[in-house]
Amino acid sequence: MQSGGVLNAFASRFLFRDIVVIFSDILELAYAQGEDAVRFIIAHELAHVKRKHVPKRLITFWGSMIPFVGQVYSRACETTCDNIAAYLSDKNPASGLLVLLAGKKLYSKVKIDTFLQEAEKEKGFWSWLSEIISSHPSLSARIRNVSKT
Repeated sequence: MQSGGVLNAFASRFLFRDIVVIFSDILELAYAQGEDAVRFIIAHELAHVKRKHVPKRLITFWGSMIPFVGQVYSRACETTCDNIAAYLSDKNPASGLLVLLAGKKLYSKVKIDTFLQEAEKEKGFWSWLSEIISSHPSLSARIRNVSKT
């Protein structure tokens, strides 16, 4: 899918079939020697399909009406798919997340240890609130998680 520079991919269902949509800029990244990053992103989205997260969202929809419950489930799904993708990635599982963080030209220049040290300094109420109302864990939490696996 053409995205106008947006780096993303997602799993969905269409006419009772599972689909994975990958924005074209991510595939351009693979062409430019970013195979590890693309491998992680594709594995993450296929993990959503394998774990049946999309159809389960229809079942859990009513639970999402209760404040924070839907976000907790969504963050758990994202963490599960990150872990599966990290397991399937060969060299640098964090590279797929670093692309989302810094973009397709700068992601390879990010020093993960330095980034995570700086992220640790940003603790507090506003960071906690941002995390708790989000559908995805923060990128720093996701990078820290896959860097440990």
